Amino acid sequence: MLASHLPETSFEKTAVLSTEAHLLQRLKASDNAAFREFVRLYQRRLFTLAFQLLGNREDAEDLVQEAFIKAHGALAQFQGASSLYTWLHRIAVNLYIDYTRSGRYRAIQQWDDTRDDNADAAQWHTPPTTPEASFQAVLQQEHIENALQKLTAQQRAVFVLRHYQDLSLEEVAEELHVTVGTVKTLLFRAVRELREHLAVYRY
Repeated sequence: MLASHLPETSFEKTAVLSTEAHLLQRLKASDNAAFREFVRLYQRRLFTLAFQLLGNREDAEDLVQEAFIKAHGALAQFQGASSLYTWLHRIAVNLYIDYTRSGRYRAIQQWDDTRDDNADAAQWHTPPTTPEASFQAVLQQEHIENALQKLTAQQRAVFVLRHYQDLSLEEVAEELHVTVGTVKTLLFRAVRELREHLAVYRY
């Protein structure tokens, strides 16, 4: 797995659920301060997801903004069956699916030179320790992003959700509204394509 998480203690889980329950209560009461807090809490994580999926800052920022707008309009229907971020994450993925089916999809084939630390979580490598290693890491990362852009929208989504977002196969299938078998097929094809494009780094 490319992402890892420390297990939460039962106390931490209870604290998070309690905080979210209170925030959700305030959100449903149309508390503007609560919505600003909601955005502050999840904007960075959502941007990272959007950037990983779309590959460029402009589209990622548009998707994040649209996701929060849609979430704001759907708060009355949210029953709290999942965490707020899981719900928001699903909204963003659904928007991505709709977006890639439209003529507006314009993912580029290189990193945006103006990206900031919000995109750091999208990188695969550990921080380099020498100037030579730094140059090699940047070059390799550009190849990785170029290779990801050559995948189909569905292949990229499956790969990002599985390896960047650390979702299970079942969770990826639920997010994309496909079967687990379809997820496995798309993931296999994505990995095969990436290996072909990144063959230069095998030696």
